[in-house]
Amino acid sequence: MPYVIAALAGLLLGALLNVLADDLPRRHTPERPACANCRRIHPPHYWLAVVAYMFGGRCATCGSPIPIRRVLAELASALALAYLWGRFGATRQFVFNALIVELLLLITVIDLEHRLILRVVIYPAALVALAAGLVDAARGVERTLIGGAVGFGVTYLFYVFGWLFAKAVGKLRGQPLSEVAFGWGDVNLGGFIGLAVGWPGVTFALLIGVFAGGLGGAFYLAVMRLRGKASAFMAMPYGPFLALGGLVMLLWADEFVAWYFRS
Repeated sequence: MPYVIAALAGLLLGALLNVLADDLPRRHTPERPACANCRRIHPPHYWLAVVAYMFGGRCATCGSPIPIRRVLAELASALALAYLWGRFGATRQFVFNALIVELLLLITVIDLEHRLILRVVIYPAALVALAAGLVDAARGVERTLIGGAVGFGVTYLFYVFGWLFAKAVGKLRGQPLSEVAFGWGDVNLGGFIGLAVGWPGVTFALLIGVFAGGLGGAFYLAVMRLRGKASAFMAMPYGPFLALGGLVMLLWADEFVAWYFRS
């Protein structure tokens, strides 16, 4: 029964996450769930996307389809909270990890859809991660702050290198690049992840993020080539890959480190 309650709470948090992902990039003031096409507020029984799909998955006003992302986000949130409850139970660690996982999911959705990592999300997220580290006796203040500094510093170096590369390529082409691989939002995300996983976990989190980003970039480029839309310097959102690295080290740090050194 507790697993069911945790999953239901995850569904509700997923619905809230969908509202934030839709509204924060546009106006920073979330409202009730609304249609992406006609902007009319959905009736209450449509506020959960998984329920809305039981009624056909279309807006009750204009008939446009409700994005499948809403369903996926709710299901991911529900599964995450059920898993965290089974692992940590009714503990402080469950609360903090649940908040961090939900924030990583929100950041991922917004970055995939809008290529943005918003300050209105990342700064409160950093405070949550800092608080989680401060009350974690196994990590404490020092490792938490070092992790945040390393995460911010390393991703800042990536940002500077990307900026210099874009300037050099733009000068050679005689036309500035409109896209860069790393933005300032990714730097802030690196700091948040560092606070969330601490030192030395942040090093592995960044390693996973860079490796996953390389694989994801190669796959994305291959798909775009097949579709005839590839270009030499096309960029993609990097935040989801950093978030993946943070998630792995937040929940499975010991298992990953043991596997890494064993292999």
